[in-house]
Amino acid sequence: MAEPLANRQSVLITHVESPILFYCRFVTDEEQFSTLERKILEHVNSVELSVPNIEELVEPKKYILVYSVIRQRWCRGRVLSYQCNSELKPINAKIRLIDYGSIEIVLWKHNYVTRSNEEINDFNNASGFCFPCSLGNIKPYGDDGALNKSKTIQHWSSYANYLIEKETKNRTFMLQILNEPIQEQHSIRNIVNCDLLPIIEYSNDNEHQTLSYYSGNICNQLCAETLSINQFPSMSAYLVYSNVARYLDQQNNHQDDVGSGFQSDDEKENQFIFSF
Repeated sequence: MAEPLANRQSVLITHVESPILFYCRFVTDEEQFSTLERKILEHVNSVELSVPNIEELVEPKKYILVYSVIRQRWCRGRVLSYQCNSELKPINAKIRLIDYGSIEIVLWKHNYVTRSNEEINDFNNASGFCFPCSLGNIKPYGDDGALNKSKTIQHWSSYANYLIEKETKNRTFMLQILNEPIQEQHSIRNIVNCDLLPIIEYSNDNEHQTLSYYSGNICNQLCAETLSINQFPSMSAYLVYSNVARYLDQQNNHQDDVGSGFQSDDEKENQFIFSF
């Protein structure tokens, strides 16, 4: 489905793998998503759960309902692969939760998988309520202190992955487009090249309060634990100060780097069309 993506929109982060692969959902889609969740729950509670034939489901746009142990709810899913026992009967399956972006191993048995229906399958034009994103202006900082030019997921440290997951959990951000969707660097199509800007909410009593960004030196891991994304203009700036990332453009000095997540007025006018 082709959709226009404005330069800045509010999003919820539904799943994080690394700074260059995480999934977002538009805040404007939350009402529709809640409707889908209600329809799924009504369906599960109104029919006798039946384990479907897994061989019929291993293809795109063939959806199933699975119970996510991690999310504690029934979700739409697509079968990526499955494992059989010695009698060639499926025992579990690798499922992508299309409305979250995450992958789970689900037991292939009663109370964990069941058939969906046409209305649920076709909801949101048979597409998931999330899309893949990447922080497009940073690269990983190697354990040896050298700048690593590779942007593949495996080069990001587990600590970098932890920091972005910690700071995005149950949070709303302003997604800012940096340039056109990434096509060639990932196996997943049309990853949105972006940065995440924290949304700071103040009470009426503090409506004139201004935010003072952190201006100290690049810190170590212990220091990073005490910092919050709210102290920085963007997620990229937070990860750079936490010493797990570096900006792609190393000609900027440190103070310039903090603001490099923002765009010019000309860039702010752009919109991009891409398919999910």
